[in-house]
This record gives sequence, structure tokens and C-alpha cells, in this order.
Amino acid sequence: MKKTATVTWIKYHNFGTFLQAYALQQVVVYLEYDNDILDDSSIREEGKSGTCFRLLRRIAGCLRSFLKRDGYFRIQRRTDRCYSDFRQKYLRINTRIRPLESLNRKYDAFICGSDQIWYPGSDIYSPYYYLSFAEKKKVAYAPSIGTTDYPAEFVPKVRPLLERFDHLSVREQQGAGILSAMLGREVRPVLDPTLLLEGKAWKIFVKEVSPVKGKYILCYFLTPNRWYMEYVQEFAKRMDLPVKIFCTQRCYLDWADCVTAGPEEFLDYIWHSDYFFTDSFHGSIFSILFEKRFCTFKRFADTSKLNQNSRVIHLFALLGLEDYFIGKSRIGEVESLPVIDWSRVKEKLDVCRRQSLEYLTTALKD
Repeated sequence: MKKTATVTWIKYHNFGTFLQAYALQQVVVYLEYDNDILDDSSIREEGKSGTCFRLLRRIAGCLRSFLKRDGYFRIQRRTDRCYSDFRQKYLRINTRIRPLESLNRKYDAFICGSDQIWYPGSDIYSPYYYLSFAEKKKVAYAPSIGTTDYPAEFVPKVRPLLERFDHLSVREQQGAGILSAMLGREVRPVLDPTLLLEGKAWKIFVKEVSPVKGKYILCYFLTPNRWYMEYVQEFAKRMDLPVKIFCTQRCYLDWADCVTAGPEEFLDYIWHSDYFFTDSFHGSIFSILFEKRFCTFKRFADTSKLNQNSRVIHLFALLGLEDYFIGKSRIGEVESLPVIDWSRVKEKLDVCRRQSLEYLTTALKD
């Protein structure tokens, strides 16, 4: 059996980051390749401080949280345990990756996995995420550049690395266009790995009994935008339902009932929720896979240079769900959104899934 290794983020505690890594590994193994995810915890990004400084800064943050007695420190500590449990139970990770060049003796092919590992920002950039060390076959499956405004100063850094790839794909149509123009070759848009698995495949993480007694509204907001937080509060009052929220920001402690969750609990809470509001790409994905009553709010203004809306726009256009991506100007339309015909969504998703799997199968076999 050929051995493959996946390069992606696995050091960041983010629901989508862990779940896309899990999904891609499951699919590669299903295609009958051995697969390890390479542990990137020792990788230093170009614009970030050293490990010791980051550790001291994190300790200082934890102490501030503890001294404030706001509960955030305790929630984060429990959350970290949830992520560690998921990592140990469900992911096969190679923690011995140094020296990087030695990996060429162990693996037959390398895969750049999904998430925004190709975002052109100095605090994220490292040649490692472009397989700079790899001398074997190099396949990109759905990494994201995460922007429609690609800075010119990054082109000389990444073009020589991208030109070495045997097969190139990205997660969004606009990203594919940017890289195609940069490289003068076809770059395929493919589905995020989490969408390669059907909803029933994710139900192994769902418990029979709901984590909350009674009905509830669930929120997953990466950015605390005031306008949609106020809308959810008003909506909850009209529905006479409690609001639960994943505690990704300290300010959420004063806004709603915060819940502790790792990737497994994240899926369980979404499955059992009655309404789900999010500004997250992966929150949107699992709303779709679980066929929930949901709405995705725009996290970024359309005019912002940091705008990362393209991934949601691309996905919703593929599936005919454009109405469900709501900006501030359309907030009054949320409750009048049309009922989703999930059978049509599933048909469209099946077509995209088949095309994406064909790309990955060919890329690994070729």
C-alpha cells in the first residue's frame, strides 16, 4: 500500500480545521492509501514570534482570564481536552517530522490538505505548507487562499513552490482563477473535504440524547458582530427559546449560554439544535449536511480587504442556497426565507462530490 502524508493545520483548535483533516484522511484511506497527517506544531510562520514568546503570551492570557473569574479560562481548558481526545481517538498523526527532508524516504506522495493554509498573510505563511521539502509526488486537495485580493508581494514567494505541484486544486472558484492566472495552468476548484463525506458518515459523532434538555437555538460566531447578535436575541425572544453559543470569544459569556465543545461535541450540538445561526464556512457546511434550519451571516463587509466571503458565496452558488447568506441589509428577510428543497441540494452536492473524488483519485493514482 502506497504511503501518503498530508500537510495541513492541525495545531490550531478550530472545529473546521480538525474536521477537514479527519475527512480528508478518511477519504484517502478509503481510496486504499496509507495516510498520516504531519504534525505542524513545530512549524514557525514567517511573521510570528518564537515558540517561547507565544507560550508566555498564552500563559499570561490564561492568568488574566483566571483572575477575572469570568469562566473563560475554565471553558478553554475543558475545550482543549475535547480537542486532545478527538485527536487521539480519530486522527492518525505523525509527530516525528524532523528533519523534514527525511520524510521523502517514508512517503510516496504528499498532499496539501484543505483550510486556509495558502492565505497570503505573513502571520500564516510558511514554505512548509507549500510542500517545500517534498521531492515526491505533490497533490493539492482544496487548500484555500481565502481572499479575492491577492497581494502582489506574495507572488514571487509562492509561484516557484506551486509550479512544483503535480496536481493543483483549491477550495473556491475565485481562488482557482487567481492561481490559474498566476501559473498559466489549470487549477481545479473542488469541494472542502468535509463535504466528501455524506451526512450519515458524520452521525457517528452524534449521540442519541440531546446535550440540551428541550429545544434550543445554537450559534457559532467567529466574529462578534453586533447586528446579527442583536437579531438572534430578538428572534429567540419571539420563539421563546434559549440561545446556546460555542465560546470562541470571551464576550459571548455575557451574551448567551456558552457551551464547551471540541469537534465531536460541535457536531452533536448542531445535529440536535432547532435553529442554527453562524458566520462560519464549516458551520454552514454542517448545517447543510445535517439539513438544519439555518442562516449564515456575512462575517466580512463586501468592501473589506480582509473579505473571506468568497468561500461561502462559491459553495452556496453550487448548491442553490444563495438566499441563505445574509448581510446586514437583508437581516429582515431571515424569517421569510424559502423552505429548502433538500433533495435538490443533495442532487447538486452529489455531482460536485463525484467530480471532486474523481480529481483526488486521478491525482493520487496518476
